[in-house]
Amino acid sequence: MENDTKRGSPGELAALVWAGESIYLLPYALRREYRTTLIEALGLANESELGAIYSVFGILSLLAYPAGGWLADAVAPRVLLPASLALTAMGGVILSTLPSSITTLYALFALWAVSTILLFWAALIKATRAWGGPSAQGRAFGVLDAGRGLLAATAASIGLQIFATLGGGAVGLRGVIFLYTGACLLGAAATWCALPRQAHAPTTRAASPGSRRLLRDVISRPSVWLVGGIIFCAYCAYYGTFYLAGFATAAHGQTAAGGSAVSVFAL
Repeated sequence: MENDTKRGSPGELAALVWAGESIYLLPYALRREYRTTLIEALGLANESELGAIYSVFGILSLLAYPAGGWLADAVAPRVLLPASLALTAMGGVILSTLPSSITTLYALFALWAVSTILLFWAALIKATRAWGGPSAQGRAFGVLDAGRGLLAATAASIGLQIFATLGGGAVGLRGVIFLYTGACLLGAAATWCALPRQAHAPTTRAASPGSRRLLRDVISRPSVWLVGGIIFCAYCAYYGTFYLAGFATAAHGQTAAGGSAVSVFAL
């Protein structure tokens, strides 16, 4: 019973679930569900330009992951999570103008790499782990991922309805962007209100020779690399689903809404 008292409230976990998916709707879901429309609305010449924009996002995200871990040890999740969601929503407002400047788009996706990875991801993991306490780690992360999947499918379905109702194209895409931006703002408010003020105190321990030895020990374990390989393969398969909408429209003659529906069904 003592361990159970250390677990967070259901409202706290619900806020983490909402934040954990809503922040990725703008940088990921738009590309997954409205790829063709996104290219046309932004005035991009071809798929390669969209790929170059996401390459900037990917490279900066790769650098942000380890740095985000250090940041999450220094700043409480109650500060990092709302800030990252609000910053991501600000990017959504910029995207809603459908900027045609490639430089603006590079800067926007660089901003999202900072907000969704550097400021957010490690803080989300830390807050979820703290919610589970000593006895409910599996439950905490299981609910987080299951809830994120449910929210992704729900948001995609609502977004598709908005897109179709507005007639598709740039107007429909802008409606979906506003929906996803609003979800980020709601997530910022939810995490600020739900996460405890005093919990998850920042870690202030300095690096020591012992901690460096521990890091070397972890890196030298084959099981760590095996798990990393499994995650890498899973993400390769997952990112393959990002091309379903474009494949349905380009290879099977579906409309933009029909291609998006295929992507939503996959979710």
